Amino acid sequence: GLVSFSNHLIPSEPFFLQEQSKNHATIVCLKCSSITDHFKKQLKRNHTVFTAIVRCFMAESDKDKVDHPDTLEKACQVVRDLLISAEISVISARKRQTVDQVYERFSEQANDAGDVYRDFAQRLKIMLAVESFFVQNGAATTRQWWYALFWGISVLKKEGKPFTRLEEDSEKNRLLTYYNEAISLFVNEEAAFFYQQYVERYRSVATILGDMFDCSFEVYVNARGREEHVETNSNDDLLLRLERQDPITRSVDDITRMLVRRKFILRPVYQRNEVINKAKSSAIVESILLGIKLPPLFIFERTDGAQEVVDGQQRLLSILGYLSVPFKDENGTKLRSTKDGFALSDLRILGELKQKTFAELSDDLKNKIWEFPLTLIVIKEQSNPGFEPVDLYIRLNSRPLPIKEHSFEMWNSYVPKQLIDEVKHITRRHEGWFYLTNPKNDSRMSNEELVTTLAYMDYSWRRCVSQQASSADFIDLFRRQTTVGVRIKQKSDITNLLNSASGDEGVLRNVCESVRNVDKYIRRLRTILLDTDENDNIDQWLEKEFSNWLGRKTYARKRQDHYSLWYLSHALTSEMVLKHRAAMKSEMRTLLELMKSADPNEELEQSLATFKSLVDEFRDTYAIDARKIRLTTDEKHGLIKSQGNLCPICANKLFIHDELAVDHRIPLAKGGKDDRDNLRVTHYFCNLKRGSGGRNAAEA
Repeated sequence: GLVSFSNHLIPSEPFFLQEQSKNHATIVCLKCSSITDHFKKQLKRNHTVFTAIVRCFMAESDKDKVDHPDTLEKACQVVRDLLISAEISVISARKRQTVDQVYERFSEQANDAGDVYRDFAQRLKIMLAVESFFVQNGAATTRQWWYALFWGISVLKKEGKPFTRLEEDSEKNRLLTYYNEAISLFVNEEAAFFYQQYVERYRSVATILGDMFDCSFEVYVNARGREEHVETNSNDDLLLRLERQDPITRSVDDITRMLVRRKFILRPVYQRNEVINKAKSSAIVESILLGIKLPPLFIFERTDGAQEVVDGQQRLLSILGYLSVPFKDENGTKLRSTKDGFALSDLRILGELKQKTFAELSDDLKNKIWEFPLTLIVIKEQSNPGFEPVDLYIRLNSRPLPIKEHSFEMWNSYVPKQLIDEVKHITRRHEGWFYLTNPKNDSRMSNEELVTTLAYMDYSWRRCVSQQASSADFIDLFRRQTTVGVRIKQKSDITNLLNSASGDEGVLRNVCESVRNVDKYIRRLRTILLDTDENDNIDQWLEKEFSNWLGRKTYARKRQDHYSLWYLSHALTSEMVLKHRAAMKSEMRTLLELMKSADPNEELEQSLATFKSLVDEFRDTYAIDARKIRLTTDEKHGLIKSQGNLCPICANKLFIHDELAVDHRIPLAKGGKDDRDNLRVTHYFCNLKRGSGGRNAAEA
């Protein structure tokens, strides 16, 4: 039978548990097939299951695009996550790479894809019975609630509890009562993925279901989860296997006190000797005085309470050296930095503090250093038995593959998951042709780093526009022999921005918006490149065409290529690209070639000025006019009379005392000019409906 509610149909009997074949009547057994492929086939054939997944677990924007191929792919990713929801601890499930590892193990151990599907469908059927009851009682729910409930049902099944009892009205009513009391945990979309709210949400569901079924969820929530047997010997996967808490902060004063008490061990036996010079140490102190966040310290917390500094020793030694504060080593010996009491040198901004020791600073500046917050990523021995901190130290610092300070590998370890996932999603979406390093060989996440850098450039550019500042604040146009290039002034500024995003929701939202703007930018480039519909493998064609456009071999792309391309084209609008794509492709190719053939004999400043004028000319050609003209009442009246008192959009009568709008015949977004010959007067609401979308029948 079928139960109808909220314009949806859900099967309520064995029909729902059957895998739908092409004639919707055969139970398919694909013992050796890929689970993912098997589910994709079933979701294509069983529209009811597919739409239920979209409805309950996916974003609002996906619900309007059920028939789009991307939605099916996203639904399959959702299924992957749901399948292993009880195989991994709640905290570990926040890490995409860990989830993928656990799913891979789960797939290898599954004997029959058909059994996996039927088991999933059974749990989904129970959840949808609850959904039906909630809808009938007017409860407004979010995907956060359904994710948590499906997880709870999966745990109950794994623990052998009678989870089908949730189909009973008494149990559904108990869940509804709980939901109405705890609704704030599930409806705040902005806070949905923050660590504290995330864990609290699952703990809350664990409590209610634990009480209802006399079941302990502790092992499924705590940091030590069901993924503990995932084995890997790769140093590259080391960070992924660790159970660590969200970053915490401690003041410089707090950490120096811990060092004196030997609760904070700066010199574990595997650490190298002090190597950083006074100039670099001065730069660290200058960053602190300017309020610029430093990269996180990796700390290993032992079961005896002592905390070893796995990575960040040199930064701490610089701070201790400047403060002239002693510390104790592993054996309790009192030591001092080799730069103890040094004076600041080679300062880039705070030149007035040059040659100043800490004792010579004002009290305000001294307090600024003492109170400066340092970010710590703590790895607990209790949650990671068998872990050797020396392994992580080697991975972070040794050649040939150290994790660089200002790199996506480092950002990936502490930047908010929401932002990291956005970057990875966009990188994967376009990696068939838009990349720095071929994805097959990108072991260092350089393509994610490229997307993050472009997002930083977009963020900085938007800030410059709002403040009427110059882009020279964050990028630099330079010439080296016969090449003109574009570079980021300070890559550390990207880290500083991401650090700010980690602690400021407003900055996080703006950075995420810039990441999405990078997606739009890449799509515009794709439109410019495309000038054929005769190639079946379009990504392969785009890959080759893009490399030719850059004047590079596919394997030899450079960061400079991407920075230069962004410099030329980031301000282009989608409407102008669609209208002038062929001309843009040709002109941008010419400009890119000019960047590789500068006259080495021409004076440097003149050479850069000449190139910049060519870029400005290109931008001006395809720029959108700003709306500046404001008509007086008499001028509007004159235009209305010249139009025969008719609205040019709806062709109905138009009078001066109507609600009016001054409209551009050719929209500015499509290259129209803001001059009087391009103006007309319309009804306000006609203009509102028209937007910049083009013409309707009355205009034709």
